[in-house]
Amino acid sequence: MPLWFSPVDAIGTAAVFVYYALSATVIIILSRLFAIPREVIRKTYHLMCSASMFILLYCFERWWGAASAIASVFVLAYLLMGLLERIPAFRAIFREQSGREIRRQIASVFVMFLVLLALTWGMLGPDTKHHAAMGIVAWGVGDTLAALVGKRFGRIRPWLQRIAPRKTLEGTLAMWGSASLALFAILSVLTSTTLSVRLLAALALGATAALVELISRKGWDTLTVPPAVAGLSMLMLPLLNQLLGP
Repeated sequence: MPLWFSPVDAIGTAAVFVYYALSATVIIILSRLFAIPREVIRKTYHLMCSASMFILLYCFERWWGAASAIASVFVLAYLLMGLLERIPAFRAIFREQSGREIRRQIASVFVMFLVLLALTWGMLGPDTKHHAAMGIVAWGVGDTLAALVGKRFGRIRPWLQRIAPRKTLEGTLAMWGSASLALFAILSVLTSTTLSVRLLAALALGATAALVELISRKGWDTLTVPPAVAGLSMLMLPLLNQLLGP
């Protein structure tokens, strides 16, 4: 009977904890040394979290080992929120949000990671892991640029006033463009698809991420964007490969 944790999974778990500890420490130091806007710091943590998916996908032997590792990280983060809010560097980030809201976001990210791991690697096998990477990249990069561009340059409100009253056209376009570029990069590195397939898939999936983020309210895009992009990519890429492949 195979062990629950293989040696590779044990090393991967250590890598996850080291990654989060070092990344958070670097962000804290930079935030104390430089006058970085709170929103930029908050979104840097956002990117740190999403980038950890690559460790989970490519430093573990089994998907449940990766899921167990990230579960341990997020449970620890959830329990330590009371302590983190007392640290000035964290308190500056959380000033506009309650501890309850932050804990809800931690739980949402944890659920999203588990859904992506189970939906791709767990259900369909390791050959589908790149779909999870695409979902997390579209959310991590796209949502970050959407928030920063929308708050700094956003002027035009979209047509969906009742659904997304606080979001702007500039932010939505920034998410589409940045998510598409990031998805194209992921497709170029992790798949052997043709250039035309990569371009069409990246643009279509980037548009999907932007649209889902636009209609997701109160921070629920964490739970909606990654599974939507990953699920659609699993359906779209085989079709595009048949139509436009070599």
